[in-house]
Amino acid sequence: TLNGVLKIDLKALKLDTTQVQIQIDYIKNADKLLNISDNKIEINPVKRNLIICFKPNENPSLLNNIYYDYTLINSDNDTISFQYRSKNNLFNVDYIPPDNYIFEIKAYKNGILQDKSSFEILVPYTFGENPFIWLLGLILVLIVLSIFLFYRNEHFKKLAIKERKLTETEKEKEELKVQTIVNAFNPHFINNSLHWIQSRYNDDPDTVKMISRLSYNIYDIFKKTRSGQAIHSLEEELKILENYIEIQKLRFGDSFSFILPEKEIIEKYKDLKLIVMQLQIHVENAIEHGIRNRMESSFVKLDIIEKEEYIIISVTDDGVGRKKAKEIGSRGTQSGIKMLKQLYTIFNNNPNNQLKISSYYQDEIFEKNGIRFGTKLIIQIPKNFIFEIM
Repeated sequence: TLNGVLKIDLKALKLDTTQVQIQIDYIKNADKLLNISDNKIEINPVKRNLIICFKPNENPSLLNNIYYDYTLINSDNDTISFQYRSKNNLFNVDYIPPDNYIFEIKAYKNGILQDKSSFEILVPYTFGENPFIWLLGLILVLIVLSIFLFYRNEHFKKLAIKERKLTETEKEKEELKVQTIVNAFNPHFINNSLHWIQSRYNDDPDTVKMISRLSYNIYDIFKKTRSGQAIHSLEEELKILENYIEIQKLRFGDSFSFILPEKEIIEKYKDLKLIVMQLQIHVENAIEHGIRNRMESSFVKLDIIEKEEYIIISVTDDGVGRKKAKEIGSRGTQSGIKMLKQLYTIFNNNPNNQLKISSYYQDEIFEKNGIRFGTKLIIQIPKNFIFEIM
């Protein structure tokens, strides 16, 4: 040693076999020290930072030969944080989510496990984070919503019942109105027809034929009006119209002709729905107020055509015309036309009928020697029109 040399006998050295035990130095959360109780700690639910400092209980030989493994495991057994063979004896995390964790520490010396320690870390939910609170809140919201929807549904049910009753009342009123209007056709038709019977009554075959045709029309119309039937087919309407025309021909002779569409057209549209006497009333007006007041009149013509979404029926005559008829006081009461318009309005009120039934006139459609005359009545019936009261 005089020469500054130290001699070490390696054989005399002994391996450090001192047993090391892990000791928790301190645990800090939210700037407060925590103590382990029942092998667990609970940290502040708002401030979730955590510092854990640990050390060996003693290591008299060498203080720098201790290594640590530490692991943080959540309740699903997932490793959240892990450190392997580190001399760092400080676990520091700024934020830990709400859950129950296990913190485990292992101490090694000379590559040999010396000790291990673990404890539970409880990180509670705040009130707003608690799933049970959210579930309870959701249940309460659903209950309140269910109660609201129940009473709302009951309210609308009552309104619907009230509205249905009002609708049924309105429907009954409309049906009664239809019944009244259709019933009014009876005297309108019979009075006009009987007038001609009175002027023709005697013992001749023509009178018998006229009475037979009139009887058919009276029976058919009475049968429909008694049952409240306001609608029938074109085929049925033409039968009434044919009888009416034959009666009028006995009255006027061959002074005018009634021109029907071709048989193919009639066959095609025979099932077309019409209001009872819808055509008969217009043909009657053409004869009474047009043909009868013009000496040179010669025809009444019925046409049926299709145009886009409509079936169009027209009644054309070469009579005196509506303007002249009004001037000479030959317009009648127009009761038949008024009743038809009322029925149009009632059936057009059906919300399922997007297109409406309507009628209009074209006046003074002919000219001769500077004099205008003639009338054309046009009825537009939508192809899918529904004759129902809603």
